[in-house]
Amino acid sequence: MMNFFVYDGKNSQDLGLLISGEKIYNSPSRDVTTVSIPGRSGDLIIDNGRYNNIEISYTVSFRKDVPEKTRALKAWLLSKVGYRRLEDTYQPEYFRLAAISNATEFEISINRYGTAELIFNCNPFLFSKGGEQTVLIPASGGRIYNPEYFVSQPIITVYGNGDGVLSVNNINYNISAIDGYVTINSDVGLVYKGLENKNSTVNFIEFPTLQVGENIIDWTGGITKVEIIPRWCTL
Repeated sequence: MMNFFVYDGKNSQDLGLLISGEKIYNSPSRDVTTVSIPGRSGDLIIDNGRYNNIEISYTVSFRKDVPEKTRALKAWLLSKVGYRRLEDTYQPEYFRLAAISNATEFEISINRYGTAELIFNCNPFLFSKGGEQTVLIPASGGRIYNPEYFVSQPIITVYGNGDGVLSVNNINYNISAIDGYVTINSDVGLVYKGLENKNSTVNFIEFPTLQVGENIIDWTGGITKVEIIPRWCTL
């Protein structure tokens, strides 16, 4: 099987891009601050509670029509700013959020063969494709199991009317004036219904997370059901 990657919904094979190597198994570093204290041996290590971005690179090549294909490649990779979805055949069950970080310069041989290293600046986490599936919690007291080794930031849609209290692992999240449904997006820290901002209808600061292993979902009041896109992740 020929390897390929998909970036922002477009497959590298569509451009005739050949992948002859990859460097995608590096691990992101933990963001820490080291402090030297006079009179004390060894540095104090302060954990900043996050991981640093990671660089992912692919060694790629074109055969024939290199100038034309190179222009098409740059238009694809460089025309948009910000993170885009990146997935490949090396870890097919996961995807990353990535942005191209180099100028994609090709070394061309006799105008028929070009090679380059494509470098992507990536969010440190790998996101599970299985974690994109919506899980229905049909009755209060349901459970959802996190199969990865890291806490996830889910997207939770609460259905019902009036006021209600959503409980995730015995932590309560108060929601008022539910009108059919409201979505709590822990990834971006927003509450909304469609395009309408609903942050004013909730009474909490920390957004819900799903811990490793079993998570208990409960509710009271006007809530009738809950749907969760769990967004499982790993490194």
